[in-house]
Amino acid sequence: MTIDLMDFFTESPFLATATDNPIRGQALDLFDRCLAEGDGTPVMAFIEKQIILDPPDLQLLSEIADDLQQRLMVLRSNHFDTRDNVVHAFGALGVDVTPAIPANALKEYHRIQPGALITLAYKQGTPLNREDASRLIRLVEESTRSAARLAREIEMAMQLQTMLHDWLEALSVTTSRRYWPQNDTRETHVH
Repeated sequence: MTIDLMDFFTESPFLATATDNPIRGQALDLFDRCLAEGDGTPVMAFIEKQIILDPPDLQLLSEIADDLQQRLMVLRSNHFDTRDNVVHAFGALGVDVTPAIPANALKEYHRIQPGALITLAYKQGTPLNREDASRLIRLVEESTRSAARLAREIEMAMQLQTMLHDWLEALSVTTSRRYWPQNDTRETHVH
């Protein structure tokens, strides 16, 4: 079962909070656009604009990071589901394709060749008629195309999330230092 990001978030309590803050909603809209276009530049520019505010809204940036995490979880779930649908389709015909497409190698799933899974079925002694073989090939082709797209989207989401977390950490330290008493003479020790 593949979860549509927009359906998930329109029915999710996370979007209700995001739409209460128009800037946060704008960030999510930009993120969706970035995924659709395959370019994270608009979200990066948006985040940079928020960072240069004096003072930056750390709460807003933290909430956007949380929103990205939620979207990343949905992308990963969809990625897993693309493989799982193929495993179940072959399994319904008595073929175990998990040795060729193990769950722990999901990042490489989109590289599998449909013919390799059909060959595996024959090696396992499962005769496939022409119609079943054609249907399975089309399913694997569609699934691997979808998995490749999802892998790119996951990578982009992870990069954006890492960038945002790095900025949040740096801004938190900078903000803390700004408000730390200047004449504090206590020595700090790390134990």
